[in-house]
Amino acid sequence: MIKIGKINKLPICEITEKGCFLQADDQQVFIPLSQMKEGAAVGDHVDAFLYYDDDRLTATGKRPRAQVGELAYLQIIGSGRYGYFLNNGIRKDIFLPFDQVKGMHKVDDSVFVYVYLDYEKRLCATTRYEKHFSETVADGFKVDDQVKVLPIVKTPLGIKALVENRFFAMFMNHDLPKDCNIKFGKKIYAFIKNIRDDQKVDLVPAEHNHQYHDTDAVTERAAESGSSYRANEELSGHIIKMLQDNGGFIPFNDHSDPKVIMKIFKVSKGIFKKTIGNLYKQNRITIEFNGIRLNR
Repeated sequence: MIKIGKINKLPICEITEKGCFLQADDQQVFIPLSQMKEGAAVGDHVDAFLYYDDDRLTATGKRPRAQVGELAYLQIIGSGRYGYFLNNGIRKDIFLPFDQVKGMHKVDDSVFVYVYLDYEKRLCATTRYEKHFSETVADGFKVDDQVKVLPIVKTPLGIKALVENRFFAMFMNHDLPKDCNIKFGKKIYAFIKNIRDDQKVDLVPAEHNHQYHDTDAVTERAAESGSSYRANEELSGHIIKMLQDNGGFIPFNDHSDPKVIMKIFKVSKGIFKKTIGNLYKQNRITIEFNGIRLNR
């Protein structure tokens, strides 16, 4: 069953000179040729973001800035009688009703919003996002895990962030080095430093993880993983070369099947994710929903 406001994997049922039609349950949706991978054929499955536009089911191969159920930092690009319009990176904007807004805002401001579907299955947003996420650690997370987080707001204790779109956590002030330049609304990698007795989580930025590991432990881990570090450097070079050889895009990312990653890159998915994470932080690549793109 298709999911509106989400990226769906849909089969190609027809190809024309202008694009292709995808089978979305009992309907067909069109994607233009410019948004298709070269060599796509009938029967192939492609990633498509589905939404309603004037009551018509619509698809795009472009990655939206936010999907339903996610917290995102989006720019206000217009306003109307009943609310604001937010830029979601695709042709269709997200509607932010005035009654779902905390505080005063104006066009060009950026706001943190939770994206949902209204009763007519239209993309909408609310700035009252807190109730949609837990204040305590989610199942499956543990100390020293590397996670992707969205820094949200500065508090007297530090910086509050959302972890993997699941639960809130804190970068405590004493764990933030003076040269740490965290930008609100821009996702970064972090490590879980501590899970407190009340199940709330403390974080440290990934690039400053030495701030909470003792020196001996870091030295021991570095000695054990020296060959892996060199392998990651080689993997980075291999990924960049693949991108250069394939027009700046390859259809692999942190959502790819681990077996595919092992077959293509000869490494585990964990190593692959860390490597492309480093390339992303170096601003050498952009991670899209259907692959990786080389930054020019």
